[in-house]
Amino acid sequence: MTKKDFKRYMCQGLGRCYTHLRDTDDKEKYKDIVLWGCLHSLSYDIQAEGTRAPYVYELTQLFDDDEYFIAAIVEKIKKLSSRYHYDQISHLSNLLGRFAEKGSGEALDALLEQREKYLNALIGKRIFRGYDYIRDYFEIISISIIPLVEISALLSDFGRLFVENSHYNADEFDWFCICLENHYGKSRLSSLLKSESKENNLVSAFRDSYVKEIASKNKTVRRKRPPEDIEELADKLLAEPDLDEKAELLFRIGCKKNIPARIHKDIIEYSKSEHYELSENAIYTLTNCQSDVVHDFALSILDSDLKIHAIEMLLMNYRHEDDELLFSEILKYKIDYDDAHNWHSVTSKIVTAYFSGVKLPRKYIMYVYNNTLCSYCRANAVESLSKRRMLTEDIVEECRYDSNDDIVEYVNRYYKKQR
Repeated sequence: MTKKDFKRYMCQGLGRCYTHLRDTDDKEKYKDIVLWGCLHSLSYDIQAEGTRAPYVYELTQLFDDDEYFIAAIVEKIKKLSSRYHYDQISHLSNLLGRFAEKGSGEALDALLEQREKYLNALIGKRIFRGYDYIRDYFEIISISIIPLVEISALLSDFGRLFVENSHYNADEFDWFCICLENHYGKSRLSSLLKSESKENNLVSAFRDSYVKEIASKNKTVRRKRPPEDIEELADKLLAEPDLDEKAELLFRIGCKKNIPARIHKDIIEYSKSEHYELSENAIYTLTNCQSDVVHDFALSILDSDLKIHAIEMLLMNYRHEDDELLFSEILKYKIDYDDAHNWHSVTSKIVTAYFSGVKLPRKYIMYVYNNTLCSYCRANAVESLSKRRMLTEDIVEECRYDSNDDIVEYVNRYYKKQR
């Protein structure tokens, strides 16, 4: 495996990086690439996927040289400027947390030092315009040290913040509160807060705010929206004279399965409308429609500015005779982090087509598995391959070390280890 290939696979979060390092006699060849992975957030969408720090950490453990990685990570986190670095802070603090759990005092000290800096900044903050990224940083690092410090010390800082700056309360740190509950369990956490509050006024301040937040959430009643009948929506769409309302109906239809073929021609006409929202929603809806008329329409717009949507339509309406043309068009898309070429729409639609019963050849789902930066698309690809009994032993083995926990859990549940 070349260093270029290894770096690409690492950015994707593929487990083949781990299996290759585990089995090769030349691990040192890739050490600088793993270090690069330690210093850069690899997640395609950190809000949905979380960080890939646990994945990178496991790669570092194959070198038996923690200090080499820790020193560089500590230096990097201390050098981050005051600009918004949510992804980086999440990645670096999660990594340091892993090393600290293993026993690194240097990693823990670095986390505590950064956290103290952000705490002092929040306590002294009096202007609240713009996004509060310092609040995010404090919360992220606080989450990373939940297993590492005594709960009284952890919560005293939150209590101090709530007392000294009334702008902040537990509701501002709901993610931290959820992680705290997950770590201790709600019942045990409640007992700990009660006992610690008797000895520490700052913990008591946190507890008061936390309990108030829980009470507020419990009062919130979520009403389920009744399901809408697709046929009724289709009738409303055709009868609705107002274009704004028609656009709204079309969007709701586009989110559903089994869109009636009787309205496909009408939706195609709406896609040509000068009403921007109506035409946009029509194109979106057509990418979820399955019929000959949509297939033919997709071919007619394949060379237009709507090419990406034409590909989506052709995937949902796959014909063997289109295979060479369709796959060659897909291969032209450059897969990058900013999705400048809309590649994610293609990989997502391939997965959707598979789960919609479309008989796409294996190469399409393998394209997703081998190329996507989105681990959720890859997880769906793995499940789809598995259901079609297309998972090889090599793929199963590398999936055991994938960056996506769902993939790891899936293969470990359904496939026995062979080696």
